[in-house]
Amino acid sequence: MVRKPAWHFLVAFLPVIAVTAFSIVSQIGQYQRAVPAHHLNSIVAAAFCITAAFGVFWVVATIWLRKRRLRALAQSLHFELCTECGYSLRGLPDPHQCPECGVGYTKDDARQRWQTWLAI
Repeated sequence: MVRKPAWHFLVAFLPVIAVTAFSIVSQIGQYQRAVPAHHLNSIVAAAFCITAAFGVFWVVATIWLRKRRLRALAQSLHFELCTECGYSLRGLPDPHQCPECGVGYTKDDARQRWQTWLAI
């Protein structure tokens, strides 16, 4: 299985970095003259909470979408995938070792594990 780069996890933390930078700049004094300190703290707290909620949503959605794609791939291969590395076991003898990682398997055991893990 080809692994895609995990850059989308970094996107979730860009707003956190922006809020942190804003709070640092505000502490320096650039924005404190325009906005009272007690209002500024609540603005930063609200922005941080919204950003944290967005980050949690992004990570949960990414995990859900990856599991959904993996479920579709496993179903298309009739769950004949190595449980360790995900290598396709189609066309290989039943009691054998995975040619990719060397883990021993039986197709029934691999099928049962994938179906259990993917909750099908």
